[in-house]
Amino acid sequence: MHFELALHVDAGEASAIAAAAEWGCGVLMDDKAGRRMAKNFCVASIGTVAVLVLAISRVTS
Repeated sequence: MHFELALHVDAGEASAIAAAAEWGCGVLMDDKAGRRMAKNFCVASIGTVAVLVLAISRVTS
């Protein structure tokens, strides 16, 4: 799986997605192509901006 991922995203993103798939967890990833590949491998992902929006909404509510 890691090799297939490495064809579409860089090595760090491929490793993160492969590890998350193996461990059954999600990933924090800024690259849109990386998040798309994570989705293709049924790995939940979230970007930094979304994390900040969630944090702000929890502080203000």
